[in-house]
Amino acid sequence: MKSVIICDMEGLITNMNEGAEKVFGYPSDELVGIKRVSIFSPGGIVLQNVLGWLKDANESGEHNTKTNFIRKDGSKFSAKIKITPNFGDGKNNPQTGYCGITEVIDEDVNIKINWGTKIIKGVVITRVGFASTAIASRIPNSETVLDAVMTASYAITGRFKEKYDDVDERRARRVLTEWHLSEYADRAFGTLSDGERKRTQIARAVMPDPELLLLDEPSLGLAPLIIEQIFQTIKSLVKKMDLTVLLVEQNAMGALKIADEGVVLNLGSVVAADSAQNLLNDPAVRSAYLGF
Repeated sequence: MKSVIICDMEGLITNMNEGAEKVFGYPSDELVGIKRVSIFSPGGIVLQNVLGWLKDANESGEHNTKTNFIRKDGSKFSAKIKITPNFGDGKNNPQTGYCGITEVIDEDVNIKINWGTKIIKGVVITRVGFASTAIASRIPNSETVLDAVMTASYAITGRFKEKYDDVDERRARRVLTEWHLSEYADRAFGTLSDGERKRTQIARAVMPDPELLLLDEPSLGLAPLIIEQIFQTIKSLVKKMDLTVLLVEQNAMGALKIADEGVVLNLGSVVAADSAQNLLNDPAVRSAYLGF
């Protein structure tokens, strides 16, 4: 049985066959348009090898190798894979992505990860995105919005002289578009309004394709219209990326309207915990914390 998976230039899965569903254990609707192909591979293999494989596929027309993959249930298996570049309508048109054809093999494939990659993996492979005022204070005022978001791929703030791959820039520009920031890509972070800074912080937090997103008072100090836009974008992001979001927010009404579950704190103590809808309908919560 062969798995066929097609992705765009950023690695976002755009199509997968029935064989891919059986090999990796995911139904297509959990991945297509939502997850990147890196979900199938151990982090060390991604960091050390994948860019080289893609480069070879582009230069030679295809790349063949043996590697290890991870199923949805966490089990690992060995496979051989052929990677080929995809084009819109023939090779004379711009490249649109890659096609990976995977076949499970009964063989113990050992991909040796060098010590440098192991160190980097421990630092930069993060599955948690975080946005707060504390992070914003560490972004240099002269940093462009594009760089402020792109550097999140490697868990740093402040770009120096390091070079980034094209895939990082494409990913950053897509995130900026999702957060209505594409027109600010070349603007200095220090020249942004409070609302634009908050959106940049959240865009930075989702840049590494996290499984868990931590947001610390994203609405603080913003105009009501901007707050509504941010909350609605968070809501759509959860659905699109299959994210779990932990939102700390004084705007209880706005937060509960987009949440599934809620916990109400007062001076550090839990005073109520229930589904968001039940909390919105609770007379005591409404009177004490929601203002009606």
